[in-house]
Amino acid sequence: MDQIISRIFITLFVLSTSISLVNGQDAEEIFQRGNSLSWDGKYEEALMYVDSSLNMDSSLYQRYAFRSELNAKLGRYEPAIKDITKCIERCKCTARK
Repeated sequence: MDQIISRIFITLFVLSTSISLVNGQDAEEIFQRGNSLSWDGKYEEALMYVDSSLNMDSSLYQRYAFRSELNAKLGRYEPAIKDITKCIERCKCTARK
């Protein structure tokens, strides 16, 4: 129960922080904040920033790969598979032929 309350608190905190940060930052800055948080092992918080970044600009397929990695680290394999699939579908790589 404590773990659930803790996750809810973190989610609400990150969302409120994200809303205030999004107003003054672009999608790349928000994505980089998520990337930094992931290096600190704060995968749940990082995921919130990556989600915000993708909501602002979903054109960079690499962000889906990163979100896939975060979900996998959190044990959320279904969303991880969906995101890595999106990444592959959006990749315009010539080596995929």
